[in-house]
Amino acid sequence: MKFRLRPALFIVVLVALLGLTLVGCTGAGPQGWSGPVVSQGVLYLGSTEGKIIALDAKTGNRDLPWVEIKAEGGGVSFSCASGPGGAALYSTPAVSPDMLYIGDYDGNMYAFTLKLGAGWGGIRFETKGAIVGSPVLADGYLYFGSSDKKVYALNASTGQPRTGWPFKTKGKVWSTPAVVDGVVYVGSLDHHLYAIKADTGKEVPGFYFEADGAIITTPIIQGDTIYIGANDRYLYALNRADGSVKWKFKGGRWFWAQPIISGNTIYAVSLNGTLYAIKDKGDTYEPLWQYDLDASVNAPLSLAKVGEEELLLVGAHDGYLNVLTTDEALPQDQQRLKWSNKFKSPIYASLGISEDNTYVYVYTRNHELHALEIATGAPKWTFDTDEMALMFK
Repeated sequence: MKFRLRPALFIVVLVALLGLTLVGCTGAGPQGWSGPVVSQGVLYLGSTEGKIIALDAKTGNRDLPWVEIKAEGGGVSFSCASGPGGAALYSTPAVSPDMLYIGDYDGNMYAFTLKLGAGWGGIRFETKGAIVGSPVLADGYLYFGSSDKKVYALNASTGQPRTGWPFKTKGKVWSTPAVVDGVVYVGSLDHHLYAIKADTGKEVPGFYFEADGAIITTPIIQGDTIYIGANDRYLYALNRADGSVKWKFKGGRWFWAQPIISGNTIYAVSLNGTLYAIKDKGDTYEPLWQYDLDASVNAPLSLAKVGEEELLLVGAHDGYLNVLTTDEALPQDQQRLKWSNKFKSPIYASLGISEDNTYVYVYTRNHELHALEIATGAPKWTFDTDEMALMFK
C-alpha cells in the first residue's frame, strides 16, 4: 500500500512545493513543470532546463535544433550548447497552426515559429510578475495571467496588447484562462473568478463569484455552467450568466488540478490524491465514485478514448501514472484501475496525449520524457532533456 500523508506532513510538502518548486531556486537550476503538447505529429515541450524542444511524437527523434530561454532577462539562445541559467518554465506551450507561445517565471511571454525560430521579431512581451499558468489562443489573440495581478491579451501575430487590456485583479493570477463565446474566464489568488469581455477587457456586468480560498484551477465551461475548483476544498458549479452557485461539492483537500468533463460527469482530484467522479444533475449533483491515489496531485486530468472505452489518466507526486476506466456501471469484481506505471521521479507536469489517442507523454522531475501506449502502458521511448538524448526506443 502506498503511503498516505498525515495532515502536518501534507502542509510541509505543500510549503516545499510552493516555496521551492514554484520559485525555481533550489540550487539545482530551474524546476518548472511545463507539460508536453502534440500538434501535427510533433511534440513540443518546455523543459526543466529552460529549453524549448521539438520531437517526433511517434519516435522521439529530434529533427530540429532546440532553443534555450535564459533566466533573469537573459533572452533566448538558439542552437547553443547546454549550460546553466535556463529560465523556469511552468507554462505549458500553446500551439497554433504556425506558432508556439510560452511564458517563463521571469514574467516574459515568448513566441516561436513551429521550426523554433524567433517570433514577434525576436521581441518578448514582458510582465512584472512570474507567469505560472499557461497561455490560451482564441480568435487571433493570446490570453494569459501573471503574478503581477494582471490578465493580458496580445495579438498572437504581433505580440502587441489588445485595446482595453490588461485586466487588473487583486491577486496573483496562476490560473490558465478559458475563453468561450468572447468571454475570458480566469481565477485569481484573490479568491475571485473573473468573466472578462474579450473585445473590451472589461468585466461582464452582473457576474460575480468569490470562493473562500485562492483559485488556481482552470475553469471548465459547458453549456450554461462553469466548473471551478478552489483552495477551500470545494468544486463549484456556477451559472455562467452571473456566477451564482448551482451546487458545490466538498473534497478532501484543495482542488488545484484542472478537472475534466465528459458528458455530464465531472472528474476532479483534490490535492491529497482523492479522485472524484460527480454527475451534474442541474441544481444538484450525484457522487458516482471516488478513488484514492494516496499521493498529491496538481497536474490537470486527461481523458482518452481507446476503442469504446474511456480512460482517465492521472499523474501523481509519488511518480505513478494511473489509468482508470470511467465506466459508471463497473461490476464489483472489476478493478477501476486499468494499469499504472511507477517512474523514478514525481509527476508535476500536465500529461500530453497523441492526436490519435494512442500514446500518453509523461514528463517527470528527473528530466525524462516518456512515451507509453495508453491501452496497455507499454513503453515506446524515453528522451532525456538534460542530456538531449533518446534513451530507449
